[in-house]
Amino acid sequence: LFLGTHFLAHRYQDASMGMANHLWITAVVAALLLAIAALRRDARVRAFAHHAAALFAAVSLLMVIVVGADLDDAGVGVVHGATSALWVLGAFAATRLREGRWMLGLSAAAALAQSTWTFAQQSLDGPTALWGFLMQTALVGLAAFWPFVVRRSFAHDGFAWMSSALAGPLWFFSLRVLFVARFTDAAIGLLPVGLGALSMAALVRVRAHGPEGAAKQKSAIVWQSAIALGFLSLAIPLQLSNEWVTIGWAVEGLALVLLWRKLDHPGLKWWALALQAFVVLRLVANAEVLAYHARGSVPILNWVLYTYWVPVAALVVGAWLLQPLESARARSWEPNAYSKGFPLVASLMAGGAVAVFFVWINLAVADYFGVARELSLHFERLPSRDLATSMSWALYAVLLLAIGMARGIRALRWVSLGFLLLTIGKVFLYDLAELKDLYRVLSLVGLAVSLIGVSLAYQRFVFSADKERP
Repeated sequence: LFLGTHFLAHRYQDASMGMANHLWITAVVAALLLAIAALRRDARVRAFAHHAAALFAAVSLLMVIVVGADLDDAGVGVVHGATSALWVLGAFAATRLREGRWMLGLSAAAALAQSTWTFAQQSLDGPTALWGFLMQTALVGLAAFWPFVVRRSFAHDGFAWMSSALAGPLWFFSLRVLFVARFTDAAIGLLPVGLGALSMAALVRVRAHGPEGAAKQKSAIVWQSAIALGFLSLAIPLQLSNEWVTIGWAVEGLALVLLWRKLDHPGLKWWALALQAFVVLRLVANAEVLAYHARGSVPILNWVLYTYWVPVAALVVGAWLLQPLESARARSWEPNAYSKGFPLVASLMAGGAVAVFFVWINLAVADYFGVARELSLHFERLPSRDLATSMSWALYAVLLLAIGMARGIRALRWVSLGFLLLTIGKVFLYDLAELKDLYRVLSLVGLAVSLIGVSLAYQRFVFSADKERP
């Protein structure tokens, strides 16, 4: 504290010791404190001394953040060497204390200190950015694998393994700036992929050499898995664009559901739902999707098909995997719907699939009748297109009804009724408005007959089935 106060008071004076000297002196003092702590014979005094050494390292790292504006003159090697040394000395103290909270706090402080240096740079030339990137990456790897090196000390401490998983996220924003400054952003997706690979390597180690106890090992596995998949989620929009972002998120959402079935951690399920919600929004409420590419030489069988069908498949399979286990695995803090046996997330994913496929039907019809270079929706009168749209809606309603009857899904049968009523309303209020004289009379008669047939079918296969259900 004295060293930090002295520097803050005199850093703008000619007699100031300078940032570089201050950092090295701080690291040396931290090493002396750690040595003194190790030499104490009394267990309580030794523990107190180790706490003091860890606290000194953490406070010194935080002091670097406070004086961030002066880090530009200290040099890349000095800043990263001193801050890395402070982290290592603090980690030794935390290891002797068997206290994972110190590990988490030290990693956060070191990441903030080195990130402060990164963002304090007025300009980053290639060599400086490269050295900063390499030194920060080295500390990330050390922070990620430290608990494995000293496994006995943290065998029963979940915070140490949490700090291992969070090493990549804590340094990510600083590493991104340095990566772009040195390598440009043409291959920026490699950064999150590399950090995700680090988490996957740690995940492999956790399964064999992780904490003791089933609960703590499971928590460590979930943390590493979630961080690895999170970096994959980040790599997709950073490196890819347009429909591939949506497809990547949809496939990852399905992967999270598969991981949830294996690990039974509710966070994976809700994260999968969040990803799939973004997917549905991008496909249903994002007008930019129409301008991704030109329409293609073959109507319907083009990029629009896989852009919508792959997410629909991921949503349907995800709902199918969730449905039989979701209510049984529900925690006490989760929504009350689970107490009634309602598979909430599975139902939301299935509803998203229904909505996305309905949007694709409309885009496919627009694509078939389109004449412009890009896919676009037009609302002017075009009898052939209007008829094709109505027929597609009706067939979709029948398809949903058939699936609902075959799978015994009551909600899907009611959804099919909703789509059918929507189709009937469109035909009656919009399509028939253009017809005149005998054509309108015949169409109304045909519509009436169809309505009678539909009502009989739903009375027989939907409403009666609901009444018979206990």
